[in-house]
Formats: sequence, C-alpha cells, structure tokens
Amino acid sequence: MSSFILQHRRASALELIELGRRERPDGRLAVLQEVSDRAVVLGSTQSFDEVDQEAAAGRGLSIARRPSGGGAVLVAPGAQVWADFFLPAGDPLLESDLAASFQWLGRTWQKALSALGVGDLTVSGRAGEHHRLERRLCFVAVGAGEVLVRGKKVVGISQRRIREGAFFFSMLLLAETGEELVSCLRLGEEPADALAALAARSGWLPLRPSAVEEALLAALP
Repeated sequence: MSSFILQHRRASALELIELGRRERPDGRLAVLQEVSDRAVVLGSTQSFDEVDQEAAAGRGLSIARRPSGGGAVLVAPGAQVWADFFLPAGDPLLESDLAASFQWLGRTWQKALSALGVGDLTVSGRAGEHHRLERRLCFVAVGAGEVLVRGKKVVGISQRRIREGAFFFSMLLLAETGEELVSCLRLGEEPADALAALAARSGWLPLRPSAVEEALLAALP
C-alpha cells in the first residue's frame, strides 16, 4: 500500500492552484485535481500579457498562473488528468539533483499507463532538443522525467521546492487542446507554426479519467 495521503479536489483552475500554493503538508501527499471550469494555465515565469484576454473570454476560458515553471496549457473538465504530489524534505524519493528528482514520478506514470495497455512508453532522462516555443507552450518542451509515447510527450511534470520539501505537478492530456490554446496566446508567430510544433512534439491519450487515476494511485511507490 502506498504511503501517500490521498485528496480529491474539484474547483476552478485558479482555486485549485491557490489551495496548493498555501499548502504545507507534513508528509507524502497525492492530490487528484478536477477542474470545474475551462482555463489557460500559465507557467510561473509567464506574463498574463501573453494571453489574448478577449480571445480567451470569447471561448469561455479563464486565466491562471501556476507556481512552477514551464509553458501554457489549457485545462477543461475531462480533458486531462491533473495529479499533484508532495514529498517532504529527507524523503528517500526526493533526490537532491533536480533532473534525477523527476524520475520517480515519470516511472510511476509509465507504470500506470502500461497497466492500461499503452505501449511504446519512455521516460525522459533529461531535457530534450530545444525549441523556440518551449517556454511558451508546455507540451512543446520535454523535460526530465516526462513521459512520451512513440516520442511524443503525453505527461508533463514540473516542480516547486520549498523548505519543507518539494511539490510535483503532473498532467496527462486526454484530448487535443492545442488549437484552442494557440488561438488564445500572443506567440509572435503564425498560429500554424505553433500548431505544427505541438503536432510534432506532443500527443494525447483518449483514456477514461477515472481509470487513469486508479492506475496512477496503484502505481505509487
């Protein structure tokens, strides 16, 4: 049995992020996040000016910014499995080397997806080949510990360290959201180029969210 304490949360993307930002767990924690709205979620270093707010509002999308790095993603009910984790300082899973510290979670996702019959899975050992849009679009970049299917990223992972330990934020895409996301961002280039980058580097798996969550929890160390 896993030693992670499990929580389920359902709220808007902004509310879920704010709850996590204030949290200070005293042990291992796993949080399954279910969004009640549709939103563009930016990385911690991105400006809200990167979003065309009129276009986002026209599509019914709110805007939020998470406390970890990486580029923008679009979240919506049923379009992803969003699972966050916390490891306390001194936990044997928490490596001091930043790249190595993602591996436990990448392997957990790999084990879970394999149990659901997904093949050709790999866990990235380091950052992949750089692309000019990787700081703008999360699923264009490939970082350490992230999971790929046939070379395309399907699980994104980011991390935030605090004195008490480290938060890991992870997301599996269950639906194609790239076109809608790109339409709401000011990327400084043709949307077709951004969509081509996403098509070449990212993927999604049409799995049932509940089945993925069950397999992911069963795969936890």
